Amino acid sequence: MALCEIKLERAHKLIGGLGGEKARWGDNVVKLTEQMELLPGDCIIAAGMVSYAGPFTSEFRTSFEQQWLKELDMAGITHNEECNMRSVLGEPVKIQQWVVYSLPNDTLSIENAIIIDRSRRWPLMIDPQRQANKYIKNMGKDIDTGFDVCKMSESNFLRTLELGIQFGKWILLENIGLSLDPALEPILQQQKVRDGSGFTIKLGDKSITYADTFKFFMTTTLPNPHYSPETSVKVTLLNFAITPTGLEDQMLGIVVAKERPDLEEQKSQLVKDNAKMNKQLKEIEDEILHLLSASEGDVLDDDTLVDKVTASKQVSLEIGEKQEVAKVTEVDIDNARERAAQASVVCCRMLCRVAEIACYRGGDKAMLRAVPTAVPLRAHGPVLMFSAHTKMYKAGRVLSSAPSTLLLTVGLASQTRRLHISRSKQSARITLHGVQSGEVRIQEFLSGKLGKANAKPALDEDAQIVAVECSLDGQGQKLLCTTSTQNTYTFEIPCTGAPQDQPAKRVEASAGKQISHLTFKDWKLESAKVCEQEVSLQEATSLVSEIEERVQGKISELKSEAEQEDDASSGEAREDELRDLQLRMQKAHHCLTEGLQERAVEARLLLLAFLGSENVLFLGPPGTAKSLLARRMARVCGGEYFERLLTRFSVPEEVFGPLSLKALENDKLKRNVEGFLPHADVAFLDEVFKANSAILNCLLTLLNERVFDNGDTRIEVPLKCVVAASNELFEGDELAALHDRFLLRHMVSPMTRGAAAAFLQDLLARPSAPNEPFDLDGESEEAILTEEHIKLAQRLASEVAFPDDLQEIMIDLRDFMAENDCVISDRRLAKAALLIRLAACTAGATTVSESDLMLLQYMFWEKEQDQIDAIKRFLLERVKGRRTAGSSATDLDAMTHMLTMVKFKMGPAMRMPKSPQFAQAGQAATTLVQATIDCYRSETQTQRRRSLESDKASGSEAAKDFRNFWVDEGDSLSVEGEDSKPMDLNALEALLQSAWELDFALQLSEERRKACLAILIGGPEVVMAK
Repeated sequence: MALCEIKLERAHKLIGGLGGEKARWGDNVVKLTEQMELLPGDCIIAAGMVSYAGPFTSEFRTSFEQQWLKELDMAGITHNEECNMRSVLGEPVKIQQWVVYSLPNDTLSIENAIIIDRSRRWPLMIDPQRQANKYIKNMGKDIDTGFDVCKMSESNFLRTLELGIQFGKWILLENIGLSLDPALEPILQQQKVRDGSGFTIKLGDKSITYADTFKFFMTTTLPNPHYSPETSVKVTLLNFAITPTGLEDQMLGIVVAKERPDLEEQKSQLVKDNAKMNKQLKEIEDEILHLLSASEGDVLDDDTLVDKVTASKQVSLEIGEKQEVAKVTEVDIDNARERAAQASVVCCRMLCRVAEIACYRGGDKAMLRAVPTAVPLRAHGPVLMFSAHTKMYKAGRVLSSAPSTLLLTVGLASQTRRLHISRSKQSARITLHGVQSGEVRIQEFLSGKLGKANAKPALDEDAQIVAVECSLDGQGQKLLCTTSTQNTYTFEIPCTGAPQDQPAKRVEASAGKQISHLTFKDWKLESAKVCEQEVSLQEATSLVSEIEERVQGKISELKSEAEQEDDASSGEAREDELRDLQLRMQKAHHCLTEGLQERAVEARLLLLAFLGSENVLFLGPPGTAKSLLARRMARVCGGEYFERLLTRFSVPEEVFGPLSLKALENDKLKRNVEGFLPHADVAFLDEVFKANSAILNCLLTLLNERVFDNGDTRIEVPLKCVVAASNELFEGDELAALHDRFLLRHMVSPMTRGAAAAFLQDLLARPSAPNEPFDLDGESEEAILTEEHIKLAQRLASEVAFPDDLQEIMIDLRDFMAENDCVISDRRLAKAALLIRLAACTAGATTVSESDLMLLQYMFWEKEQDQIDAIKRFLLERVKGRRTAGSSATDLDAMTHMLTMVKFKMGPAMRMPKSPQFAQAGQAATTLVQATIDCYRSETQTQRRRSLESDKASGSEAAKDFRNFWVDEGDSLSVEGEDSKPMDLNALEALLQSAWELDFALQLSEERRKACLAILIGGPEVVMAK
């Protein structure tokens, strides 16, 4: 009887413990049965996404899924209606945990994390914003076996990999380039070999134990890398580039964290708690099922099982209650965060717009840091002001570094300010036959310049409009305007293309205010600017007309000044000198390359080094015509030639000349330098890095400063160019100073198959062995290039302009190479800029172009071919961004936005004309006027030069072709009509007029200034139409 009571009690506990699970498990059984039938189609979609979707954006992935679903329907394969990779392979508990580890909570990032979790191949993540890098590092901190980060540029990265494989660590390999180290091949291919109960893998020449917990991740910061098919099939490529949705979510978090840190902290804690509770529920469910399946005999005889089921049930109920509370709390938090959602959306758009105009170089991280200092959120909807200590750029040139320059003003309630690009492109002073989009002065209606008035009583141009209602019909727009005296005027604006049967929009000014401007968007009234009723808009329009006349006079003076500049008199002489130099360069290039194949680049580098009095280093195997080119260069310039093969046993006497016995008699150490390096015009030093320190120390000063210390006398040497050669680069940093003396560097490769065939055909077709273009053993012919031509080239180069934004690209490239362990010295940077300018000049240009920067691939690398590839990619990406922004029109876009920002800041500050904000806006307006004037002068001169160059080039095919003399056609960044896209001077004049009008208005007395500003930028308030 007692036993029965005990079992009965246990049965009640067991039934009570499992009772709550019955309904849920029953529903799961039904769902699983249904899903089993749909499993084939779902698995096909999920497998396809894991295999192929990684490198693509979210939009492409969605199109893939939609297309594949249609194919499944056509094939009759069942699947879920809303089948996608996340619903098939994603586990909510895991996803929440990933978000805790700083995975961006957007669809693209979550899909990437699922692919990482499910794919068999190691991931290579395209991560320009380093989001994946942060996510992997945060996740790796909780790994028991350990986590390490390394780079391929580190000397011990293979050792780090070896230890990671042995001990089962997670390894993150950062800053991957376009190619992978061959040593990674066994890891990428996962070439494991079973060895007893475990596995081994061969890394290099070692066989090491392979731990099952080992994981390998790779990231690259390249924004748009192109990996070869061989690399792509070995890894799982994933695109982690930031998306607008993810950026908006991050912006929202920053804004709320600043305004309501308690709310953001509560949200973050809620995400963590949800992940923890869901994980606990899963573990409880697994534990109950395990206990039931492992139970033997009568389950009522197992006290442990009953007690654990009861305890698990209690925990499950507590977690369930917490989850219900969490759901309510999450809704409240999301509602509160929604109030700041508009700010995050506008911030995202602002970042994208700033990136387009290429005047902001801080990236998304700096933009996120620039979101600070907002007005505290209040119930009635405040204005968030995003300000920071910023700089205003004119195509890379700093215009102003005044603090608190307004970046953005966003409203959350009634006082909403929006950035309308159309306002800067469409002037209200133009008579329009219909207002589609743009801002229009109310005075344009009252004066009859826009639309036709049907007014009773008679139209009063000095009327004060306090309300406007806009409706659309098939005939056009109708505006019903109400004045402060309750008179009404109806304006009919005939137009075609306007939508019909649209609801009317109405805007009203508050008490004591009048409407000064109307803003239309897509034919509909969107908002109005209002000002005080004491301002007479008619009188203000008169003042603005006077200012417009003054501005027109200033612009006319500016045009006259530009037209008076004429440098044609000195241009003819310069053109003759330049053309003679170019003909000599072409002849010299022909002499250097005659009878050779695939040595055009080497010949051009020799000529450039000679004209720039620089040194060049050729790296390559023996027998690739390195010394032959140097000998020919000596004959081209008609100077003394010196050549020596250096070894570690070479002595200074072999290079710099023997000691003078006569000088020794007088107790002096001097060398007889005639016939040796200090006496040569062109020198060739073979295997230069194998020389001993006695020779190398003397070379440093001679190569850089062109002087030689001969005893107690420092003599100037006639060296024009030193050509060095080596079969391999040096190891270590001992020879870095010598290496830095060679500004130009190039890897010389053996001839390709096709070039070798052409070379042999040319060689065998000659009746006898080919001779050199100059007979080295005979008498010298007249030199083609002399020291006078070097001076001429350098003199002409000093007149060539080097645009500021291209200088900025050079500096950015130096910083980029430094981040990749390739330090560019200040001396190399300066010499590279001078040599690029000389190259542009001798190619017939008056301004350095984008293509000229491609010469940096021969100057800014150190030891690896990958560095040359990285330089090319960097320049191509920067030039692409520069052109996307409109090339030279970048100045116009940047200054247009600066004017808009000034108006945004000045509008709210009009109520307080003595405030610092108003003063700063006025100072910015003055700065903008000067910048626009400078831009106008520069652009008119540039377009005049381009026109002259175009006329000359059209008259001579040789002149046209010479523009790319220094750069291979494949490396040229110039596209005809694209690299020098002219700026729209009419648009620039309109911008200058607007900025000048604003600047003149600020110089008026307070009352007159207030009236003018009411017309030029509108009142200090904006009212949205309803």
